[in-house]
Amino acid sequence: MYLRICMPIFELLTALALIVLFVGYLLLKKRKGNGLRPLPFKAASVSILSFVGSALCIGIYNSLTIADVYLVAKSFVAQLISEALMLIAVDLLFYVFFAMVHIYGEHIIGQSSMWPRVQIIHWTLLSILVGLSIVEWCWNLYEYLSSIHSVQTSGPDPYWIWTQIVAAKWIVFWVGSWEVLGAFIMMGIQTSTRTSYLRMSTYFAVISGSLFFGLNGLWAVWCINSYLASAVPPSTVAIVVREIIQFFFATGTYLGIGLCFWRFPLQLATDQEEELIFKSRGLTGPVEADSRKVLPEADTSRQIMEADASRPIIEADGSNQLFEASSTKQQ
Repeated sequence: MYLRICMPIFELLTALALIVLFVGYLLLKKRKGNGLRPLPFKAASVSILSFVGSALCIGIYNSLTIADVYLVAKSFVAQLISEALMLIAVDLLFYVFFAMVHIYGEHIIGQSSMWPRVQIIHWTLLSILVGLSIVEWCWNLYEYLSSIHSVQTSGPDPYWIWTQIVAAKWIVFWVGSWEVLGAFIMMGIQTSTRTSYLRMSTYFAVISGSLFFGLNGLWAVWCINSYLASAVPPSTVAIVVREIIQFFFATGTYLGIGLCFWRFPLQLATDQEEELIFKSRGLTGPVEADSRKVLPEADTSRQIMEADASRPIIEADGSNQLFEASSTKQQ
């Protein structure tokens, strides 16, 4: 009984901890302002809110189950909402990490022809992850509707198919997190000798990527053990241990991302923003922009000089007319 109580406690604690981190994100945004513009701050914020919603849904559902308030329809709805929010949170985390790899890599390793290829690989992998998430959630919905309407199928059990899809999804997620962790470790080694201004931010990225790798590995191993290797449902002790480990991995991942944003150099963000402005205006760099700014000023000064040159002539003509008028009057 006490172990069952621990399940919703750690789920609600995860939601509470992430809410505190989200408040920290907002304070960081207020402090740094446009300094966070090059970073995927909005995606990280939506991800943490989605994770909070998922933890709240499943925590409230488990709390009602412990209190012997079990409603079949509402329990399935809570599971569907929780699963959808969890998938959104994890997919957005992959987007955040891929974007950070591109941003940090261009500053640490430098401009290279390999970055467009890396971006294509990352966005292709992200598309695969999102596709697997959609397929898994849609099949979960189909399995839920089949159980409600008691639909009999001649093929395999829809629940068994769903378990295979879930296991495959988390294994692919785990493989994707390997790539994220490897990229951050490589940049962490590079920044220790090259770019000291990004050193601490990159180290926090390595820590966050490691915890994200652990989070995906936890669910991958869980699905392999529960759905692929054995048909025996997991024990309550195993579920509680999983929730405890997930609490530390999830909060640590988002905390590491926040520390990356906090230590990201403000001047670097300003320079990158100016570079984007130059590119949007069709300029190649600050030198060309400055040269184009000088041209209108030169034209204006030339017009003023021409006006000044013509002005004495008008005044001379006027003075001659006055002199002639005064001489005529005297005569």
